[in-house]
Amino acid sequence: MLSWILLILVIAFVCLLGVAASVHLFGRGEALPPLGETTDVIAHNRRAVEDGDLDAVRLEVVHRGYKMDQVDALITELADLRRQAGGPQAAVAAAEIGVESGETPAFEGESHNGSNEAPHR
Repeated sequence: MLSWILLILVIAFVCLLGVAASVHLFGRGEALPPLGETTDVIAHNRRAVEDGDLDAVRLEVVHRGYKMDQVDALITELADLRRQAGGPQAAVAAAEIGVESGETPAFEGESHNGSNEAPHR
C-alpha cells in the first residue's frame, strides 16, 4: 500500500516539474501586445490601386480574417476609382454583359417570378 502512495507522489512531482519547465520555456500564455498601426499597408494598397495593379494588394491576417480598417480603406479606394472612371467604361462593361441603357441587370439567385424556380417554357 505504501508503494502505491509513493508512486502517486513521484508521478505528481514529475508532473509539477514538467509544468514548471513548460512555463519557464514557453511562458505563461500572456496575450500578445496590440498590433502596430497599419498606415504603411493602407498606403501601399492605395498606390497599388492607383497603378491598377490589384495583384500587389496586401492585407494583414488577424484572428478572424483580415484587418477591417485595411479592408475598409481598400474598398473605399476601389469605390473612388470606379466613381472617377465611371463614364465610358461603365457603358462598355454594361454592353459586354448585355445590359441595355437604363435596364438594371438581373443577378443570379434573384427571384424573377415570385419564386426561386426558373420560369417554365
